Amino acid sequence: MSSILLKLLVSAVKMKKELKVLILTEAGENIGLGHVYRTFSLAQAFHCKGVPVKFLINTQSSLPQIIKGFPGETLDWIENSNALFEKLDKSTVVVVDSYKASESLCESIRERVANAVFFDDYLRINYPAGFVVNGSINAVDIEYAAKEECCYLLGVDYQVLREEFWSSEKKRINKQVNEVLITFGGDDSTNMTPQVLKVLRRYPNINKKIVVGRYFQNIKQLLEHKDDTTEFIYYPNAKKMKEMMFDADIAISSCGQTIYELARMGTPTISIMVSENQKNNVLGWLSIGFINHAGSWLEPQVMEKVDDIFKTLLDSSVRKKCSSLGQNAIDGQGAMRIVDKILID
Repeated sequence: MSSILLKLLVSAVKMKKELKVLILTEAGENIGLGHVYRTFSLAQAFHCKGVPVKFLINTQSSLPQIIKGFPGETLDWIENSNALFEKLDKSTVVVVDSYKASESLCESIRERVANAVFFDDYLRINYPAGFVVNGSINAVDIEYAAKEECCYLLGVDYQVLREEFWSSEKKRINKQVNEVLITFGGDDSTNMTPQVLKVLRRYPNINKKIVVGRYFQNIKQLLEHKDDTTEFIYYPNAKKMKEMMFDADIAISSCGQTIYELARMGTPTISIMVSENQKNNVLGWLSIGFINHAGSWLEPQVMEKVDDIFKTLLDSSVRKKCSSLGQNAIDGQGAMRIVDKILID
């Protein structure tokens, strides 16, 4: 090996050791934990590459338990940008996953760091130089501005899943539906869980597992619809979620990050859109054929549609097709692909 090549390799290793990652995101009531789950997945990938990661989370609550193992602190980094800027330097890669951060703030962050990564779902702003990541199933159809200084990582190949979902067995499809999983994120701000549970009480022989998020305000209503075949699962970790998805014959879910984990596990899913920023996910997974969409939570007939779709999914052949389409669409390696792109750059 030549001395020049050796020096380059030593320099690259040194730069990687000096590199650090700061993740800026948000959580809480009416926001849930979707941003934290997504960035935590990326943190796991950076950790696998030996790059240190710290979280800075805009929340009115304490640090979410799901980031356990990584250093972090709470700060309203949007309103207190000066406090944020004091934490930045040219050896930092900043990851921004926020629906609140303005275009000007993103520009100011990018000017102060080695590189920046911006998560996007629906072309929220005109992003500054750096990496723009949109792992939505149909992200390639969004008309992002052509910029040489931006590297766009688009499509389901760049969808970040938690480490537990990086690998998966082929889903087994039971002849009969024995178990249903209901999951509407960390806060269920649209109050879908009790309404879905009320519908499923029409099927007394089917077990129902209900994911209860940390920010749920409707537990009293949930208890009103609980029966002997209902089990509440409080704040499940990724390992538990994977287990429940694998065991469930059908899932009923909102259309955010969880849809991608359900597809990875091949769990036939009835989806309900609970916010407008989930529209791209809905359109993309409908085009693939994985989800069975009941509509928006605002539609007056949405629960009737849930029941109608549920009846069609009692057919194991229908569930088998949905399952295969989901597992064939996503391989779980998105987080590692993103990190590899950043480190090579």
